[in-house]
Amino acid sequence: MIALIRKVDSGKWNKHMDKYVSDKEIAPYPITNDMKTCKDNTLSVWEVDMSNRDEFEKVILAIASIRERIQNLDLAIIRRDDIRDKGYIIDDFPGESRIDKYNDFHRNLKDLRMDQVISLSEDIILSLKNKVANNVDIIKLINDDGKIKEPKVIRIREKQLLEMFIKRIEDHEFSEDVLGEKFRKQINMHIEKLNKRNVN
Repeated sequence: MIALIRKVDSGKWNKHMDKYVSDKEIAPYPITNDMKTCKDNTLSVWEVDMSNRDEFEKVILAIASIRERIQNLDLAIIRRDDIRDKGYIIDDFPGESRIDKYNDFHRNLKDLRMDQVISLSEDIILSLKNKVANNVDIIKLINDDGKIKEPKVIRIREKQLLEMFIKRIEDHEFSEDVLGEKFRKQINMHIEKLNKRNVN
Protein backbone atom coordinates (compact mmCIF):
# COMPACT_ATOMS: atom_id res chain seq x y z
CA MET A 1 0.00 0.00 0.00
CA ILE A 2 1.28 3.45 -0.93
CA ALA A 3 1.42 6.10 1.77
CA LEU A 4 2.40 9.73 2.06
CA ILE A 5 4.67 10.68 4.94
CA ARG A 6 5.33 14.06 6.50
CA LYS A 7 7.54 15.01 9.42
CA VAL A 8 5.53 16.55 12.25
CA ASP A 9 6.40 18.26 15.51
CA SER A 10 4.10 16.40 17.88
CA GLY A 11 4.65 18.91 20.66
CA LYS A 12 3.04 21.68 18.62
CA TRP A 13 -0.09 19.58 18.11
CA ASN A 14 -0.33 17.91 21.50
CA LYS A 15 -0.73 21.22 23.34
CA HIS A 16 -4.18 21.51 21.76
CA MET A 17 -5.15 17.84 21.62
CA ASP A 18 -7.97 18.13 24.19
CA LYS A 19 -9.72 20.67 22.01
CA TYR A 20 -9.32 18.47 18.92
CA VAL A 21 -10.82 15.49 20.68
CA SER A 22 -13.77 17.35 22.21
CA ASP A 23 -14.98 19.64 19.44
CA LYS A 24 -12.67 19.04 16.46
CA GLU A 25 -11.79 22.70 16.17
CA ILE A 26 -8.41 23.39 14.66
CA ALA A 27 -6.17 25.77 16.56
CA PRO A 28 -4.08 27.98 14.24
CA TYR A 29 -0.72 27.50 16.03
CA PRO A 30 0.17 23.99 14.79
CA ILE A 31 -1.10 24.75 11.28
CA THR A 32 0.88 27.96 10.90
CA ASN A 33 4.01 26.44 12.46
CA ASP A 34 4.00 22.82 11.32
CA MET A 35 2.06 22.95 8.04
CA LYS A 36 3.90 25.76 6.33
CA THR A 37 3.40 25.78 2.58
CA CYS A 38 5.84 27.20 0.06
CA LYS A 39 5.02 30.48 -1.66
CA ASP A 40 3.61 28.51 -4.60
CA ASN A 41 1.10 26.80 -2.26
CA THR A 42 2.82 23.42 -2.16
CA LEU A 43 3.42 21.15 0.82
CA SER A 44 6.32 18.73 1.09
CA VAL A 45 5.57 15.00 1.58
CA TRP A 46 7.33 11.72 0.82
CA GLU A 47 5.79 8.73 -0.95
CA VAL A 48 6.57 5.16 0.05
CA ASP A 49 5.38 1.62 -0.56
CA MET A 50 4.56 0.50 2.98
CA SER A 51 5.03 -3.16 2.08
CA ASN A 52 8.69 -2.46 1.26
CA ARG A 53 10.72 -2.14 4.47
CA ASP A 54 13.89 -1.13 2.63
CA GLU A 55 12.10 1.68 0.82
CA PHE A 56 10.47 2.88 4.03
CA GLU A 57 13.83 3.06 5.81
CA LYS A 58 15.30 5.06 2.92
CA VAL A 59 12.51 7.63 3.25
CA ILE A 60 13.02 7.79 7.02
CA LEU A 61 16.72 8.49 6.55
CA ALA A 62 16.09 11.05 3.80
CA ILE A 63 13.76 13.00 6.07
CA ALA A 64 16.09 12.67 9.07
CA SER A 65 19.09 13.88 7.07
CA ILE A 66 17.47 17.26 6.43
CA ARG A 67 17.77 18.18 10.11
CA GLU A 68 20.89 19.59 11.76
CA ARG A 69 21.39 16.57 14.01
CA ILE A 70 20.01 13.09 14.67
CA GLN A 71 17.13 13.22 17.12
CA ASN A 72 13.76 11.58 17.68
CA LEU A 73 11.70 11.82 14.51
CA ASP A 74 7.88 11.88 14.38
CA LEU A 75 6.28 10.99 11.04
CA ALA A 76 2.62 11.20 10.07
CA ILE A 77 1.59 8.35 7.76
CA ILE A 78 -1.52 8.82 5.61
CA ARG A 79 -2.84 6.59 2.84
CA ARG A 80 -2.16 8.09 -0.59
CA ASP A 81 -5.55 6.99 -1.93
CA ASP A 82 -7.27 8.90 0.88
CA ILE A 83 -5.43 12.05 -0.21
CA ARG A 84 -6.25 11.54 -3.87
CA ASP A 85 -9.89 10.85 -3.13
CA LYS A 86 -10.11 14.27 -1.47
CA GLY A 87 -8.90 15.96 -4.65
CA TYR A 88 -5.31 16.74 -3.74
CA ILE A 89 -2.82 17.01 -6.59
CA ILE A 90 0.32 14.94 -5.94
CA ASP A 91 3.28 16.15 -7.97
CA ASP A 92 6.59 14.34 -8.47
CA PHE A 93 9.19 16.78 -7.22
CA PRO A 94 12.76 15.92 -6.11
CA GLY A 95 13.45 16.27 -2.42
CA GLU A 96 16.27 18.24 -0.83
CA SER A 97 17.66 15.68 1.58
CA ARG A 98 21.41 15.20 1.95
CA ILE A 99 21.11 11.73 0.40
CA ASP A 100 20.61 12.46 -3.29
CA LYS A 101 19.68 8.93 -4.34
CA TYR A 102 16.68 8.97 -1.97
CA ASN A 103 15.26 12.30 -3.16
CA ASP A 104 13.11 10.68 -5.87
CA PHE A 105 10.73 9.52 -3.14
CA HIS A 106 9.72 13.12 -2.54
CA ARG A 107 6.40 14.63 -3.67
CA ASN A 108 4.64 17.96 -3.41
CA LEU A 109 0.97 18.49 -2.71
CA LYS A 110 0.41 21.35 -5.14
CA ASP A 111 -2.11 24.14 -5.73
CA LEU A 112 -3.37 23.79 -2.17
CA ARG A 113 -6.37 25.67 -0.85
CA MET A 114 -6.76 26.59 2.81
CA ASP A 115 -9.61 24.11 3.29
CA GLN A 116 -7.30 21.34 2.04
CA VAL A 117 -4.58 22.32 4.50
CA ILE A 118 -7.16 22.18 7.30
CA SER A 119 -8.45 18.80 6.08
CA LEU A 120 -4.90 17.45 6.05
CA SER A 121 -4.42 18.81 9.56
CA GLU A 122 -7.45 16.81 10.66
CA ASP A 123 -5.80 13.68 9.23
CA ILE A 124 -2.68 14.47 11.26
CA ILE A 125 -4.78 14.88 14.40
CA LEU A 126 -6.28 11.45 13.80
CA SER A 127 -2.78 10.11 13.24
CA LEU A 128 -1.57 11.59 16.52
CA LYS A 129 -4.37 9.84 18.38
CA ASN A 130 -2.92 6.59 17.01
CA LYS A 131 0.68 7.51 17.80
CA VAL A 132 3.28 4.78 18.20
CA ALA A 133 5.61 6.24 20.82
CA ASN A 134 8.34 3.64 21.01
CA ASN A 135 10.92 2.32 18.55
CA VAL A 136 8.79 1.33 15.63
CA ASP A 137 8.61 -2.16 14.16
CA ILE A 138 7.73 -1.22 10.60
CA ILE A 139 6.28 -4.63 9.81
CA LYS A 140 3.70 -4.30 12.61
CA LEU A 141 2.27 -1.19 10.96
CA ILE A 142 1.02 -3.24 8.03
CA ASN A 143 -1.94 -5.58 7.68
CA ASP A 144 -1.57 -8.93 5.92
CA ASP A 145 -2.95 -7.33 2.76
CA GLY A 146 -0.14 -4.77 2.75
CA LYS A 147 -2.33 -1.88 3.95
CA ILE A 148 -1.72 0.43 6.87
CA LYS A 149 -3.88 -0.56 9.81
CA GLU A 150 -4.83 3.08 10.42
CA PRO A 151 -3.40 6.56 9.87
CA LYS A 152 -0.87 7.21 12.59
CA VAL A 153 2.18 9.09 13.75
CA ILE A 154 5.23 6.96 14.44
CA ARG A 155 8.24 7.99 16.48
CA ILE A 156 11.66 6.79 15.39
CA ARG A 157 14.02 7.09 18.35
CA GLU A 158 17.46 8.67 18.05
CA LYS A 159 19.21 5.37 18.76
CA GLN A 160 17.24 3.57 16.07
CA LEU A 161 18.07 6.31 13.55
CA LEU A 162 21.76 6.08 14.42
CA GLU A 163 21.70 2.34 13.82
CA MET A 164 19.93 2.83 10.47
CA PHE A 165 22.47 5.43 9.33
CA ILE A 166 25.45 3.33 10.42
CA LYS A 167 24.17 0.22 8.65
CA ARG A 168 23.58 2.08 5.36
CA ILE A 169 27.01 3.74 5.55
CA GLU A 170 28.73 0.42 6.28
CA ASP A 171 26.86 -1.12 3.35
CA HIS A 172 28.20 1.72 1.13
CA GLU A 173 24.66 2.92 0.42
CA PHE A 174 25.98 6.46 0.82
CA SER A 175 29.00 8.18 2.36
CA GLU A 176 28.86 9.83 5.78
CA ASP A 177 30.55 12.80 4.10
CA VAL A 178 27.18 13.85 2.65
CA LEU A 179 25.83 14.33 6.17
CA GLY A 180 26.26 17.41 8.32
CA GLU A 181 29.08 17.82 10.81
CA LYS A 182 26.85 17.23 13.84
CA PHE A 183 25.48 14.07 12.18
CA ARG A 184 28.97 12.69 11.61
CA LYS A 185 30.00 13.47 15.17
CA GLN A 186 26.96 11.66 16.60
CA ILE A 187 27.54 8.64 14.37
CA ASN A 188 31.23 8.40 15.30
CA MET A 189 30.46 8.77 19.01
CA HIS A 190 27.88 6.00 18.77
CA ILE A 191 30.34 3.71 16.97
CA GLU A 192 32.99 4.42 19.62
CA LYS A 193 30.51 3.61 22.36
CA LEU A 194 29.62 0.31 20.68
CA ASN A 195 33.29 -0.58 20.24
CA LYS A 196 34.04 0.08 23.91
CA ARG A 197 31.08 -2.06 24.91
CA ASN A 198 32.30 -4.91 22.71
CA VAL A 199 35.81 -4.71 24.19
CA ASN A 200 34.48 -4.86 27.72
